[in-house]
Amino acid sequence: MDGVYKINSKGYREREFSENKNPNMKRIICMGNSCTFGWKVDSEQTYAKKLEALMNQNLPKPEFEVINAGMTGYSTYQGLRFLKREILRFRPDIIVFSYGWNDLCPSTIKDKYQKFPPQWILNIDDYLSFSKFYSLFKFEVMNLFKFSKKAPEEKKLGYRVSLQDYIINLKEMVKIAQDSGIKVIFLSTPVSSARIFLGTGKTSKPHIANKHYNAALRELSEEMKVPLVDVALLFEDRGDLYDSGREDYIHYNAKGHQLIAEAIYKYFQEEGIVH
Repeated sequence: MDGVYKINSKGYREREFSENKNPNMKRIICMGNSCTFGWKVDSEQTYAKKLEALMNQNLPKPEFEVINAGMTGYSTYQGLRFLKREILRFRPDIIVFSYGWNDLCPSTIKDKYQKFPPQWILNIDDYLSFSKFYSLFKFEVMNLFKFSKKAPEEKKLGYRVSLQDYIINLKEMVKIAQDSGIKVIFLSTPVSSARIFLGTGKTSKPHIANKHYNAALRELSEEMKVPLVDVALLFEDRGDLYDSGREDYIHYNAKGHQLIAEAIYKYFQEEGIVH
């Protein structure tokens, strides 16, 4: 779905909700980037809303509130600050973290060294990201800076958040949440099937980078004993989960959101969080 996205008074793609949690309900917050936000799908088709429906489906009255706190353009750098600045005051019982694509996005300046643009600019950049022409144009423009004679170290093209900083940010996010008594869950980052959308035996730089960041996330999950719902594995060789998987390998469709919601719900069932 392209077009208008309704945002509430707090700046979330979510219905209005009270800062004070209902004492009779568990609050789950899904933090992430434009995939969590639900780019090109209806609000009720996002995995946050699908999860909420699944959690409450067999109950006489709702006992679970799932809040979509996905923000377009956010990497773990912004996610960490967003968690400290805003999310903690909503006192969630559970936070689901899903970051990766903006962390591994090519950039001449790392997120931690630059003043980030306003959210509306991030929205435009994210909207254009599904265009192959725009992605190539952006890459070539960035690449020009590699040959600048001024501050060559600063102009070297890399990732917005290095793999090392990605892990550091996530570790801090986990610690902050757990110190506040919040249960944390990781989601791995899906990518469209290279075999289906690019051809047998073919791959791309984003596919390779995604593989490395997911591998690091799996190692971190083991190290910190943080549950990982490895949805990336569920997306392998599934051509039906992306509408244009060659041009936009990042944003999955409503079927993809439903699959993720079901995977999280299954984990909650196994853990006895919901019956």
